[in-house]
Amino acid sequence: MGAGYVLFSVGQNRGYVSTTSTIYDNNSPPCPTSGTESTTVAKGCKNQTGKNKADFTPTRDLVLDLAKALKAKGICTIAYTPSGAPNRWAGVNLGDGQRPQWYYDFVKERAQAWGDNIAGWWFDGCYDNCPSSDAPKKFWDSTTAVNNKLAISFNNGIGIPKSFRSRSGYDHYTPGEMNRLFRQGDFDGFSGGAIARADGKKIQWHGWTYVTHHDPFNPPGWGGWGQVEANLRFTKEQIRDNTKFIVDRGGVVTWDVGLNPNGAWSLSRLQAMQAAGNGAASTDDTTYSGLTLVNNDNSGITYSSDGNWSTFTNRKTGDYKQDVAATRVNGAYIEYTFTGTSVVWATSKTRDTGNIEIFIDDVSQGTFSTNDTPPPGNAARRGRRTR
Repeated sequence: MGAGYVLFSVGQNRGYVSTTSTIYDNNSPPCPTSGTESTTVAKGCKNQTGKNKADFTPTRDLVLDLAKALKAKGICTIAYTPSGAPNRWAGVNLGDGQRPQWYYDFVKERAQAWGDNIAGWWFDGCYDNCPSSDAPKKFWDSTTAVNNKLAISFNNGIGIPKSFRSRSGYDHYTPGEMNRLFRQGDFDGFSGGAIARADGKKIQWHGWTYVTHHDPFNPPGWGGWGQVEANLRFTKEQIRDNTKFIVDRGGVVTWDVGLNPNGAWSLSRLQAMQAAGNGAASTDDTTYSGLTLVNNDNSGITYSSDGNWSTFTNRKTGDYKQDVAATRVNGAYIEYTFTGTSVVWATSKTRDTGNIEIFIDDVSQGTFSTNDTPPPGNAARRGRRTR
């Protein structure tokens, strides 16, 4: 991909986090049974063993594992977290603006546990009264006291001038949150990709936007952040050219790319992010960005007449174009004619799909399983076979 860093979420206000923490466990509320958004125990919520406190932490520190793996490849990790305790614990709205001392202690605990394995933090929700409060300084002290090389930013909100200025005086780079591609006016007041902070120190120009269409079920302000249930809203060429536009001006850019629930990326997102790396000249690999993507509804695909094929749309599972063509007839096949040195064939893997045999120029390339093994006792239904 050519990425220089990964910005990864520690948590996002629901209460669940991707790291272990004694402090977080000790300050978690019980699983909710009532509230403005829920009248029963939140789905999936479990209390800690022997305690009337919700178990929102995993047994594995995913952030640290990720950071170590990336560090070995020369890629930095930046931790994302709201600038306060979750305001929607397991779906119950507790209101905004809660910054208890234990949350600062939680951030410091994680900073100590991660050490120099992470390169920075991006604190969300530092709006309105936050910049003038002691919150930025407390977070600054909690993190830089452990590692004074950390790069930190506090989010001011979306749009000009909020996205590209330091309101707190404790930023190393601009928060940069935007709902669109970046343009020349976003660099007004900048020189060499940097702008002066209130104390005169320079900070890095940084922009951040999402690559998917808006989620129609989320509030308008949420846009397409973390969205896998929608298609890309930019072409790979737009993402490549916009990345080059930013890098040429001394800036850096973060592209928000939703991951499927199993941790995988859809092919279109892989293609888009490698195109960004091509635009930044951080990679000349075109394994993905050079592909021509062909959807199952392409006119060049022929479906066997005996397959009783069905098309399923609006899948909301991260499939390319959010649709698939499927058959339950063994021996049914598709044909696609192409000229080239290679082809990638991508499909879903589920509990009710079977084996597929691939032929190129009438020579079998092998049989491949699209079945996700079901739990013991659950038999997989008859699968699909295609050619």
